[in-house]
Amino acid sequence: MAEKGDPIFKHAHLYSLEEIGEISRQAGLSPVEECGTLTTGPLSPDAGGGVTGPSAKTGIVAIKLVKQLRK
Repeated sequence: MAEKGDPIFKHAHLYSLEEIGEISRQAGLSPVEECGTLTTGPLSPDAGGGVTGPSAKTGIVAIKLVKQLRK
């Protein structure tokens, strides 16, 4: 979508789960909650908003991060 000049996504930088993990570790953050959704294509008749665990098959991932306490 972004490559084709989509008016919204052309400004987005999308990260893989691995990149999110690395960025959050570098910032001193730890995940406490994760979920994912959009497991079908946007034009699929089965498209729905079911919530599941994040994976490479989910189109949207939400991760709650907290600051790690120093010991």
